[in-house]
Amino acid sequence: MMPVQKTYYGNTIESAIAQAKKECGDETLLVESGPAEGVRAGAYRVVVELPEKEQWERTRKPAVSLAGVEAELGRLSALVAQLAAGVCATGYASELRPAAAALVACDLPAGLVEELLDRVERKLRLHLRTEPAGPKVVRQALAEEIESRIHVDSLLGRPGAKRKIVALAGPAGAGKTTSLVKLAMRAGVAARRPAMILSTDAHRVAAAEQLRSYAAILGLPFAMAETPGGLTRLIEEHQQKELVFIDTPGFGPRDIECAREWAAMLGAHEDIEVQLVLPATTRSSDLLQAVRWWEVFRPAKLLFTRLDEAGCGGGCVAAAMVSGKPVSYLCSGQRIPEDLAPATKTEMAEMVLRETRAAVAAA
Repeated sequence: MMPVQKTYYGNTIESAIAQAKKECGDETLLVESGPAEGVRAGAYRVVVELPEKEQWERTRKPAVSLAGVEAELGRLSALVAQLAAGVCATGYASELRPAAAALVACDLPAGLVEELLDRVERKLRLHLRTEPAGPKVVRQALAEEIESRIHVDSLLGRPGAKRKIVALAGPAGAGKTTSLVKLAMRAGVAARRPAMILSTDAHRVAAAEQLRSYAAILGLPFAMAETPGGLTRLIEEHQQKELVFIDTPGFGPRDIECAREWAAMLGAHEDIEVQLVLPATTRSSDLLQAVRWWEVFRPAKLLFTRLDEAGCGGGCVAAAMVSGKPVSYLCSGQRIPEDLAPATKTEMAEMVLRETRAAVAAA
């Protein structure tokens, strides 16, 4: 890197040097000095070489502000949603346009919105009506269409299996550990069924210790399996337990090989039911991508968390519809086990209908 130089002016050479050191630091090197010919900023000038740190700061590419990027992405996302809402609203009967805009604003993918409203439009035969359909009629038809595309199933374990073994998989921070404890409390302790908790998350020591503490509070045995073979052994050793809950690591895209290893091991046990845990605060596009990525575990059901933090549940509804997988439970807080409830079609539909109700009524 070529040295970076800068010129300073002053009424004296000493004052010019003082100004250079004040701005660039005491490590500034004097290159030359002399009269400032024809320059009004001062009678004398000095040329200095900037310190290495200062040179790097002045020559490197401007740093990208993460906050600025996030703000710009948010602005673009809102703009796309508005444009998509406008596209969806065109071409429909007037009764459906407010609902179209509200559904897209609730983060339901535009393509899915079009499918839903097409069905509602045909069902109500809106183009053939001599009088417009009322808001209640539209809301009811939309609710029925959404519910018809969602499946729910809160039963734990594989159908027909003697033992109920449930493994929770999902991205880091989705709420797997807390959800597992809630399920163990609800289905095991409260129902007085022999149960145990297993952890395979050797990557995060704190997570395993937290789960161990929860198990002790619930009075349930706890074991740690650091390898797929170790988990197989523990499952066989505790055959007397009717319920076994397995916590798994929060794998990411870079952990695909490790994820495949665990997925193969879980899939080798016909009695293990894998449920995919996803946070409702995630955008629909990211949730749909997560469902595709985690398909390596072949999850039988979806479990949604952090509903109390989500503005709306368009992503959850989209994930349930597109994947075709039943939703088992909905988690809406940290309380154990109060903030865990079996999913219902009505509640799933309400995640997006809450936002559309006011829009349709105001039309």
